[in-house]
Amino acid sequence: MSENKPGPLQAAMQEAFDNIKCWAVHIEGPDDIIPAPSKSLAQFAADVTNRWLCESAGEDFPAARAVVVEWTHGYEAWKAGSEQFAAEWADWIKRQEAAARTA
Repeated sequence: MSENKPGPLQAAMQEAFDNIKCWAVHIEGPDDIIPAPSKSLAQFAADVTNRWLCESAGEDFPAARAVVVEWTHGYEAWKAGSEQFAAEWADWIKRQEAAARTA
């Protein structure tokens, strides 16, 4: 029976990941953790999310809040999630800018 060992590239990437800090937005309450490309983008997303949660406060979000946390779930998951994060937030910013131009 062979062991499931990572290949050399995956092992090197994991070792590099273990020596750097990666960031995420943790939405407490629903307990979502979303990897972010940087600490500053995580803080931006947390601030925007908290503003939205305050405006939407009520039965649906009784105790939710967003905070910046260190990502601890491995490099591959962080990389994939932070790429998705960047694409989704870039789209959100474009929509906000377009809405501001038409307002």
